[in-house]
Amino acid sequence: MITIIQLEECIKECERFIYKARECKVRLIEENCRPNSPSSTGSRQTGAVRRTSLDLSRALSDLRNSKWST
Repeated sequence: MITIIQLEECIKECERFIYKARECKVRLIEENCRPNSPSSTGSRQTGAVRRTSLDLSRALSDLRNSKWST
């Protein structure tokens, strides 16, 4: 059973991911990266996007597996 707390956690992680992804996109545009080219590795923004995507994946996995207690 999905709870409001689970949904709030997933929404929070989604919003955090979107914020970091947009921040990274702005940086890539400022660096004149081509749309289909890989970004430079090791930048602070790309690392933040990777970490937040992992956090979002975990929150969604917990939601699917109903491992959360209420």
